[in-house]
Amino acid sequence: MFRRWNSPALLFLRNSMNPNPLPLLFRRFEASTPTTNSNSNIVSYLINQCGLSPESAISASKRIHFETSSRADSVLALLKNHGFSESDITRAVKSYPMILQYHSQKTLLPKFEFFYSIGVSRLELPSILLFDPKLLLTSLKKRIIPNYEFLKGFLQSDEKVIRVVKRVPWILLLDLSKNLVRNIEHLRKLGVPDNCLSLLLTSYHRVLVLDQAEFDAAVDEVRRIGFDPMKTQFVTALRALAGKTGKFLFRRSLKVYERWGWSKDEVLMAFRKFPHCMMLSEDKIEEGMDFYVNKMGVHSQLIASCPKILSHSMEKRIKPRCSVIKVLTQNGILRKDLALASIVAPSDMEFQKRSSTHFEEEFGFWYVKTSSELAVFELCISFLVMVQNQMR
Repeated sequence: MFRRWNSPALLFLRNSMNPNPLPLLFRRFEASTPTTNSNSNIVSYLINQCGLSPESAISASKRIHFETSSRADSVLALLKNHGFSESDITRAVKSYPMILQYHSQKTLLPKFEFFYSIGVSRLELPSILLFDPKLLLTSLKKRIIPNYEFLKGFLQSDEKVIRVVKRVPWILLLDLSKNLVRNIEHLRKLGVPDNCLSLLLTSYHRVLVLDQAEFDAAVDEVRRIGFDPMKTQFVTALRALAGKTGKFLFRRSLKVYERWGWSKDEVLMAFRKFPHCMMLSEDKIEEGMDFYVNKMGVHSQLIASCPKILSHSMEKRIKPRCSVIKVLTQNGILRKDLALASIVAPSDMEFQKRSSTHFEEEFGFWYVKTSSELAVFELCISFLVMVQNQMR
Protein backbone atom coordinates (compact mmCIF):
# COMPACT_ATOMS: atom_id res chain seq x y z
CA MET A 1 0.00 0.00 0.00
CA PHE A 2 2.64 2.49 1.02
CA ARG A 3 4.90 1.48 -1.85
CA ARG A 4 2.42 2.94 -4.29
CA TRP A 5 3.47 6.45 -3.19
CA ASN A 6 6.88 5.79 -4.71
CA SER A 7 5.58 5.51 -8.26
CA PRO A 8 7.03 8.10 -10.67
CA ALA A 9 3.64 9.78 -11.17
CA LEU A 10 2.91 10.08 -7.48
CA LEU A 11 6.44 11.24 -6.72
CA PHE A 12 5.97 14.04 -9.24
CA LEU A 13 2.60 14.98 -7.72
CA ARG A 14 4.04 14.90 -4.21
CA ASN A 15 6.94 17.14 -5.19
CA SER A 16 4.62 19.60 -6.90
CA MET A 17 2.40 19.76 -3.80
CA ASN A 18 5.35 20.15 -1.43
CA PRO A 19 7.93 22.17 -3.30
CA ASN A 20 11.49 22.55 -2.16
CA PRO A 21 11.43 25.24 0.57
CA LEU A 22 14.55 26.93 -0.75
CA PRO A 23 13.11 27.87 -4.18
CA LEU A 24 9.90 28.93 -2.41
CA LEU A 25 11.91 31.23 -0.16
CA PHE A 26 13.45 32.88 -3.21
CA ARG A 27 10.05 33.27 -4.84
CA ARG A 28 8.67 34.98 -1.74
CA PHE A 29 11.65 37.31 -1.64
CA GLU A 30 11.20 38.18 -5.29
CA ALA A 31 7.50 38.86 -4.77
CA SER A 32 8.16 41.14 -1.82
CA THR A 33 10.70 43.31 -3.57
CA PRO A 34 8.20 45.43 -5.57
CA THR A 35 6.07 45.90 -2.43
CA THR A 36 9.09 47.13 -0.52
CA ASN A 37 9.91 49.58 -3.29
CA SER A 38 6.29 50.69 -3.43
CA ASN A 39 6.18 51.19 0.33
CA SER A 40 9.37 53.22 0.16
CA ASN A 41 7.79 55.44 -2.49
CA ILE A 42 4.70 55.92 -0.32
CA VAL A 43 6.84 56.91 2.67
CA SER A 44 8.70 59.44 0.52
CA TYR A 45 5.40 60.80 -0.79
CA LEU A 46 3.97 61.20 2.70
CA ILE A 47 7.09 63.06 3.81
CA ASN A 48 7.59 65.29 0.78
CA GLN A 49 4.01 65.97 -0.31
CA CYS A 50 2.05 65.69 2.94
CA GLY A 51 4.55 67.00 5.48
CA LEU A 52 4.63 63.94 7.73
CA SER A 53 7.67 63.18 9.83
CA PRO A 54 9.63 60.05 8.84
CA GLU A 55 8.24 58.17 11.83
CA SER A 56 4.64 59.17 11.07
CA ALA A 57 5.12 58.44 7.38
CA ILE A 58 6.37 54.91 8.05
CA SER A 59 3.42 54.27 10.37
CA ALA A 60 0.90 55.72 7.90
CA SER A 61 2.36 53.81 4.95
CA LYS A 62 1.29 50.54 6.56
CA ARG A 63 -2.36 51.59 6.22
CA ILE A 64 -2.42 52.55 2.54
CA HIS A 65 -1.19 51.27 -0.81
CA PHE A 66 -1.06 52.83 -4.26
CA GLU A 67 1.06 52.15 -7.33
CA THR A 68 0.84 55.71 -8.66
CA SER A 69 0.26 58.99 -6.90
CA SER A 70 -2.36 60.34 -9.30
CA ARG A 71 -5.33 59.82 -6.97
CA ALA A 72 -3.39 61.11 -3.95
CA ASP A 73 -2.31 64.16 -5.96
CA SER A 74 -5.94 64.84 -6.83
CA VAL A 75 -6.97 64.61 -3.16
CA LEU A 76 -4.25 67.03 -2.05
CA ALA A 77 -5.20 69.47 -4.81
CA LEU A 78 -8.84 69.35 -3.72
CA LEU A 79 -7.94 70.02 -0.08
CA LYS A 80 -5.74 72.97 -1.02
CA ASN A 81 -8.43 74.42 -3.30
CA HIS A 82 -10.88 74.37 -0.41
CA GLY A 83 -8.82 76.23 2.14
CA PHE A 84 -6.77 73.49 3.78
CA SER A 85 -3.34 74.75 4.81
CA GLU A 86 -0.22 72.60 4.70
CA SER A 87 -0.52 71.92 8.42
CA ASP A 88 -4.21 71.01 7.95
CA ILE A 89 -3.28 68.51 5.25
CA THR A 90 -0.54 67.02 7.40
CA ARG A 91 -2.97 66.57 10.27
CA ALA A 92 -5.65 64.99 8.07
CA VAL A 93 -3.28 62.54 6.38
CA LYS A 94 -1.59 61.63 9.66
CA SER A 95 -4.94 60.85 11.28
CA TYR A 96 -6.49 59.06 8.30
CA PRO A 97 -3.94 58.33 5.57
CA MET A 98 -6.53 56.31 3.63
CA ILE A 99 -8.02 59.63 2.54
CA LEU A 100 -5.32 59.66 -0.15
CA GLN A 101 -6.95 56.63 -1.76
CA TYR A 102 -10.41 58.20 -2.03
CA HIS A 103 -11.82 59.60 -5.24
CA SER A 104 -11.60 63.36 -4.87
CA GLN A 105 -14.52 64.22 -7.14
CA LYS A 106 -16.91 61.37 -6.35
CA THR A 107 -16.31 60.91 -2.62
CA LEU A 108 -14.79 64.04 -1.10
CA LEU A 109 -16.11 66.95 -3.17
CA PRO A 110 -19.80 66.09 -2.53
CA LYS A 111 -19.11 66.32 1.22
CA PHE A 112 -17.56 69.75 0.82
CA GLU A 113 -20.53 70.89 -1.25
CA PHE A 114 -22.94 69.56 1.37
CA PHE A 115 -21.30 71.54 4.16
CA TYR A 116 -21.32 74.67 2.01
CA SER A 117 -25.02 74.13 1.32
CA ILE A 118 -25.92 74.12 5.03
CA GLY A 119 -24.10 77.37 5.72
CA VAL A 120 -20.53 76.39 6.53
CA SER A 121 -18.10 78.94 5.11
CA ARG A 122 -14.91 78.18 3.22
CA LEU A 123 -12.88 79.38 6.20
CA GLU A 124 -14.81 77.17 8.63
CA LEU A 125 -14.73 74.00 6.54
CA PRO A 126 -11.18 72.82 7.41
CA SER A 127 -11.67 73.23 11.16
CA ILE A 128 -14.97 71.32 11.07
CA LEU A 129 -13.62 68.43 9.04
CA LEU A 130 -10.37 68.30 11.00
CA PHE A 131 -12.30 68.17 14.28
CA ASP A 132 -12.79 64.55 13.28
CA PRO A 133 -11.36 63.64 9.85
CA LYS A 134 -13.59 60.57 9.81
CA LEU A 135 -16.20 62.94 8.41
CA LEU A 136 -14.24 62.82 5.16
CA LEU A 137 -14.61 59.05 5.03
CA THR A 138 -18.18 58.66 6.28
CA SER A 139 -21.04 58.00 3.87
CA LEU A 140 -22.82 61.20 2.93
CA LYS A 141 -26.11 59.54 1.97
CA LYS A 142 -26.23 56.85 4.64
CA ARG A 143 -25.07 58.79 7.70
CA ILE A 144 -24.22 62.51 7.36
CA ILE A 145 -27.35 63.73 5.54
CA PRO A 146 -29.81 61.57 7.58
CA ASN A 147 -28.28 62.85 10.82
CA TYR A 148 -28.47 66.43 9.62
CA GLU A 149 -32.12 65.98 8.64
CA PHE A 150 -32.91 64.51 12.06
CA LEU A 151 -31.30 67.46 13.83
CA LYS A 152 -33.11 69.89 11.57
CA GLY A 153 -36.43 68.21 12.29
CA PHE A 154 -35.81 68.39 16.02
CA LEU A 155 -34.34 71.89 16.33
CA GLN A 156 -36.69 73.40 13.73
CA SER A 157 -34.03 75.85 12.59
CA ASP A 158 -31.21 75.65 10.07
CA GLU A 159 -29.25 78.17 12.14
CA LYS A 160 -29.43 76.01 15.26
CA VAL A 161 -28.39 72.89 13.37
CA ILE A 162 -25.42 74.70 11.84
CA ARG A 163 -24.44 75.92 15.30
CA VAL A 164 -24.49 72.35 16.62
CA VAL A 165 -22.55 71.01 13.64
CA LYS A 166 -19.90 73.71 14.00
CA ARG A 167 -19.47 72.97 17.69
CA VAL A 168 -19.64 69.17 17.51
CA PRO A 169 -19.12 67.91 13.95
CA TRP A 170 -18.82 64.34 15.26
CA ILE A 171 -22.55 64.29 15.91
CA LEU A 172 -22.96 63.65 12.19
CA LEU A 173 -20.98 60.42 12.59
CA LEU A 174 -23.15 58.83 15.26
CA ASP A 175 -25.97 56.38 14.90
CA LEU A 176 -28.48 58.80 16.40
CA SER A 177 -31.22 56.18 16.46
CA LYS A 178 -29.20 54.16 18.97
CA ASN A 179 -29.21 56.45 22.03
CA LEU A 180 -29.93 60.09 21.24
CA VAL A 181 -33.46 59.64 19.91
CA ARG A 182 -34.41 57.31 22.73
CA ASN A 183 -32.96 59.62 25.43
CA ILE A 184 -34.77 62.66 24.03
CA GLU A 185 -38.07 60.77 24.05
CA HIS A 186 -37.42 59.70 27.65
CA LEU A 187 -36.97 63.34 28.71
CA ARG A 188 -40.09 64.40 26.81
CA LYS A 189 -42.14 61.85 28.74
CA LEU A 190 -40.89 63.46 31.96
CA GLY A 191 -42.14 66.85 30.77
CA VAL A 192 -38.86 68.45 29.71
CA PRO A 193 -39.87 71.24 27.27
CA ASP A 194 -38.42 71.52 23.78
CA ASN A 195 -36.43 74.67 24.58
CA CYS A 196 -34.60 72.76 27.32
CA LEU A 197 -34.04 69.81 25.01
CA SER A 198 -32.59 72.19 22.43
CA LEU A 199 -30.26 73.58 25.09
CA LEU A 200 -29.21 70.07 26.00
CA LEU A 201 -28.51 69.21 22.38
CA THR A 202 -26.66 72.42 21.51
CA SER A 203 -24.66 72.84 24.72
CA TYR A 204 -24.59 69.50 26.55
CA HIS A 205 -24.80 67.13 23.57
CA ARG A 206 -22.54 64.44 25.07
CA VAL A 207 -25.17 63.72 27.70
CA LEU A 208 -27.72 62.67 25.09
CA VAL A 209 -25.52 60.01 23.51
CA LEU A 210 -24.92 58.12 26.76
CA ASP A 211 -26.18 54.56 26.85
CA GLN A 212 -29.63 54.00 28.30
CA ALA A 213 -28.64 52.69 31.73
CA GLU A 214 -26.13 55.45 32.43
CA PHE A 215 -28.44 58.17 31.13
CA ASP A 216 -31.46 56.98 33.11
CA ALA A 217 -29.40 56.75 36.31
CA ALA A 218 -28.30 60.38 35.92
CA VAL A 219 -31.86 61.53 35.22
CA ASP A 220 -33.17 59.70 38.30
CA GLU A 221 -30.45 61.26 40.47
CA VAL A 222 -31.24 64.77 39.24
CA ARG A 223 -34.93 64.24 40.01
CA ARG A 224 -34.11 62.80 43.44
CA ILE A 225 -32.10 65.90 44.35
CA GLY A 226 -35.17 67.98 43.59
CA PHE A 227 -34.80 69.56 40.15
CA ASP A 228 -37.95 70.30 38.18
CA PRO A 229 -37.88 68.77 34.67
CA MET A 230 -39.78 71.83 33.44
CA LYS A 231 -36.95 74.20 34.38
CA THR A 232 -33.71 74.95 32.55
CA GLN A 233 -31.69 74.07 35.63
CA PHE A 234 -32.78 70.45 35.23
CA VAL A 235 -30.70 69.96 32.06
CA THR A 236 -27.76 71.86 33.57
CA ALA A 237 -27.85 69.57 36.60
CA LEU A 238 -28.10 66.57 34.28
CA ARG A 239 -24.95 67.74 32.54
CA ALA A 240 -23.20 68.02 35.91
CA LEU A 241 -24.08 64.48 37.00
CA ALA A 242 -24.10 62.49 33.76
CA GLY A 243 -21.29 60.29 32.57
CA LYS A 244 -17.97 59.40 34.14
CA THR A 245 -16.60 62.92 33.67
CA GLY A 246 -19.63 64.51 35.32
CA LYS A 247 -19.47 62.17 38.31
CA PHE A 248 -15.73 62.76 38.71
CA LEU A 249 -16.12 66.55 38.64
CA PHE A 250 -19.04 66.42 41.06
CA ARG A 251 -17.10 64.37 43.63
CA ARG A 252 -14.04 66.58 43.22
CA SER A 253 -16.04 69.79 43.71
CA LEU A 254 -17.81 68.27 46.72
CA LYS A 255 -14.44 67.68 48.41
CA VAL A 256 -13.28 71.24 47.67
CA TYR A 257 -16.40 72.82 49.17
CA GLU A 258 -16.18 70.53 52.19
CA ARG A 259 -12.63 71.77 52.77
CA TRP A 260 -14.11 75.26 53.08
CA GLY A 261 -16.52 74.09 55.76
CA TRP A 262 -19.62 73.31 53.75
CA SER A 263 -21.77 70.37 54.80
CA LYS A 264 -23.16 68.01 52.17
CA ASP A 265 -26.57 69.62 52.64
CA GLU A 266 -25.05 73.04 51.94
CA VAL A 267 -23.34 71.69 48.83
CA LEU A 268 -26.65 70.31 47.58
CA MET A 269 -28.33 73.62 48.38
CA ALA A 270 -25.73 75.43 46.29
CA PHE A 271 -26.12 72.86 43.53
CA ARG A 272 -29.89 73.40 43.41
CA LYS A 273 -29.42 77.16 43.20
CA PHE A 274 -26.64 77.08 40.61
CA PRO A 275 -25.84 73.62 39.18
CA HIS A 276 -22.84 74.96 37.31
CA CYS A 277 -21.02 75.45 40.63
CA MET A 278 -20.16 71.74 40.55
CA MET A 279 -18.54 72.06 37.12
CA LEU A 280 -16.13 74.88 37.98
CA SER A 281 -12.46 73.99 38.01
CA GLU A 282 -10.83 73.33 41.36
CA ASP A 283 -8.58 76.38 40.92
CA LYS A 284 -11.60 78.58 40.15
CA ILE A 285 -13.41 77.46 43.28
CA GLU A 286 -10.33 77.88 45.48
CA GLU A 287 -9.58 81.33 44.07
CA GLY A 288 -13.13 82.55 44.64
CA MET A 289 -13.51 81.13 48.13
CA ASP A 290 -10.13 82.49 49.19
CA PHE A 291 -10.96 85.99 47.97
CA TYR A 292 -14.44 86.18 49.49
CA VAL A 293 -13.56 84.52 52.80
CA ASN A 294 -10.01 85.72 53.46
CA LYS A 295 -9.94 89.05 51.60
CA MET A 296 -13.52 90.26 51.95
CA GLY A 297 -14.32 88.61 55.29
CA VAL A 298 -17.42 86.84 54.01
CA HIS A 299 -18.58 83.79 55.95
CA SER A 300 -18.00 80.62 53.92
CA GLN A 301 -21.53 79.31 54.41
CA LEU A 302 -22.98 82.56 53.07
CA ILE A 303 -21.47 81.80 49.68
CA ALA A 304 -23.43 78.53 49.55
CA SER A 305 -26.60 80.60 49.42
CA CYS A 306 -25.40 82.51 46.34
CA PRO A 307 -22.89 80.18 44.61
CA LYS A 308 -23.14 81.96 41.26
CA ILE A 309 -20.72 84.60 42.54
CA LEU A 310 -17.95 82.00 42.22
CA SER A 311 -18.41 81.74 38.46
CA HIS A 312 -17.59 85.32 37.49
CA SER A 313 -14.20 86.56 36.33
CA MET A 314 -11.96 87.42 39.26
CA GLU A 315 -10.02 90.14 37.45
CA LYS A 316 -12.79 91.62 35.30
CA ARG A 317 -15.69 91.64 37.74
CA ILE A 318 -15.17 90.33 41.27
CA LYS A 319 -12.08 92.25 42.38
CA PRO A 320 -13.00 95.62 40.80
CA ARG A 321 -16.54 95.62 42.17
CA CYS A 322 -15.68 94.38 45.63
CA SER A 323 -12.83 96.88 45.86
CA VAL A 324 -15.11 99.77 44.93
CA ILE A 325 -17.76 98.67 47.41
CA LYS A 326 -15.11 98.27 50.10
CA VAL A 327 -13.92 101.86 49.58
CA LEU A 328 -17.47 103.20 49.63
CA THR A 329 -18.47 101.33 52.78
CA GLN A 330 -15.27 102.32 54.60
CA ASN A 331 -16.07 105.95 53.87
CA GLY A 332 -19.67 105.63 55.00
CA ILE A 333 -21.15 106.16 51.55
CA LEU A 334 -22.70 102.70 51.33
CA ARG A 335 -24.10 100.57 54.13
CA LYS A 336 -22.06 97.53 55.13
CA ASP A 337 -24.89 94.99 55.03
CA LEU A 338 -25.18 94.86 51.26
CA ALA A 339 -25.83 91.35 49.93
CA LEU A 340 -22.80 89.96 48.15
CA ALA A 341 -24.90 88.75 45.22
CA SER A 342 -26.21 92.28 44.65
CA ILE A 343 -22.62 93.42 44.17
CA VAL A 344 -21.27 90.69 41.89
CA ALA A 345 -24.30 89.36 40.02
CA PRO A 346 -25.69 92.43 38.15
CA SER A 347 -24.51 93.43 34.69
CA ASP A 348 -21.94 96.21 34.42
CA MET A 349 -24.59 98.76 33.52
CA GLU A 350 -26.89 97.73 36.37
CA PHE A 351 -24.01 97.71 38.85
CA GLN A 352 -22.97 101.23 37.91
CA LYS A 353 -26.55 102.39 38.20
CA ARG A 354 -27.06 100.84 41.64
CA SER A 355 -23.76 102.10 43.01
CA SER A 356 -23.99 105.62 41.67
CA THR A 357 -27.52 106.34 42.91
CA HIS A 358 -26.19 106.49 46.48
CA PHE A 359 -23.93 109.44 45.96
CA GLU A 360 -23.79 110.65 42.34
CA GLU A 361 -25.40 113.96 43.26
CA GLU A 362 -22.58 114.61 45.70
CA PHE A 363 -19.56 113.03 44.05
CA GLY A 364 -20.37 111.61 40.60
CA PHE A 365 -19.22 108.09 39.76
CA TRP A 366 -17.15 106.11 37.31
CA TYR A 367 -16.70 102.35 37.12
CA VAL A 368 -13.32 101.05 38.26
CA LYS A 369 -11.79 98.20 36.26
CA THR A 370 -8.08 98.24 37.06
CA SER A 371 -5.95 98.52 40.18
CA SER A 372 -4.54 101.87 39.04
CA GLU A 373 -8.05 103.24 38.50
CA LEU A 374 -9.01 101.95 41.94
CA ALA A 375 -6.11 103.82 43.53
CA VAL A 376 -7.24 107.07 41.87
CA PHE A 377 -10.84 106.34 42.79
CA GLU A 378 -9.97 105.67 46.42
CA LEU A 379 -7.90 108.87 46.61
CA CYS A 380 -10.72 110.94 45.12
CA ILE A 381 -13.33 109.46 47.43
CA SER A 382 -11.16 110.09 50.49
CA PHE A 383 -10.56 113.68 49.40
CA LEU A 384 -14.24 114.35 48.67
CA VAL A 385 -15.31 112.86 51.99
CA MET A 386 -12.77 115.05 53.77
CA VAL A 387 -14.04 118.17 51.97
CA GLN A 388 -17.63 117.26 52.74
CA ASN A 389 -16.86 116.79 56.44
CA GLN A 390 -15.09 120.17 56.59
CA MET A 391 -18.09 121.87 55.00
CA ARG A 392 -20.33 120.43 57.66
